[in-house]
Amino acid sequence: MQAAPDVSPWPKRLLIAGIAMSVMGLILFLSLGDNFSKHLDPRESAQHEIEFEGDSIVDLSKGCWVVHVIGDGEGYNVALNETDGWTHGKEITKSCRADYSAQSLDGTEFTKIGAYEIEEDLQISVSITCDVDENCSDVVVYLNDDYLTTMSIFTDLPILISGTLCCLGFLLIPFGWMLIVINRSRVAQVQLAQQQMIQTMEPNDEEIPYTDSQQMLTTDQIYQMMRGNLPDESGQKNIPPPFVDVKEVTPVVQRKKTGGSANKALSHTSEKPPADDSWRKWDEA
Repeated sequence: MQAAPDVSPWPKRLLIAGIAMSVMGLILFLSLGDNFSKHLDPRESAQHEIEFEGDSIVDLSKGCWVVHVIGDGEGYNVALNETDGWTHGKEITKSCRADYSAQSLDGTEFTKIGAYEIEEDLQISVSITCDVDENCSDVVVYLNDDYLTTMSIFTDLPILISGTLCCLGFLLIPFGWMLIVINRSRVAQVQLAQQQMIQTMEPNDEEIPYTDSQQMLTTDQIYQMMRGNLPDESGQKNIPPPFVDVKEVTPVVQRKKTGGSANKALSHTSEKPPADDSWRKWDEA
């Protein structure tokens, strides 16, 4: 008989570990508001800040640069031009696809002016042209290198740990549950096979026919029974006699009676006649 397999504790351990990692990762992730603000808020993460009527010449490296301002960005115009430090050159108009998007924890709204492709390291003049009757004294332009700002998030150790815990937990939970289901299925199959084997090797009393004297059948008879050849005793019981009115008569053997001296062999001879006259009586009879 096949022994029941030992249930491995590792699937349940993996499931519990996945749940614990997910909970810890989420708690750590929600507690890192300041870290995310440091990377997503342009006021903290911008490589360059240009104020109205301030120094407007900056050195930009090759790559995609994202320009944001606080507010809705109406009432003024922002332009980027190449410069040699004295005169303005051609305007930068080539756009690029940026992954960085400005966000803040204090609810400050930012407007994206544009994302510009800088094909080589250049000196750029940022011009802020204010509309008539508009006050632009508090306008600040923020320039972020898209690649550097985005990658800085993934180099932050607390954020990296929280993300890793969440990812591992979300992977271990379904994996551990799948292993638990597989183990339960295997145990159920083995138990079913054992029950079938027990029923085959040890049949119930109702399945084992007995003789009239309440004795179990012989090995050959049981073998024939398991092959489907059950003994048919119904035709051997309660068989009526051929004639209903005929009664069974048991013959009685009568013993022969032994007579007297006449039934016995005589030992008299002519030389030795009997002493009495009994022979005379026999002859006359």
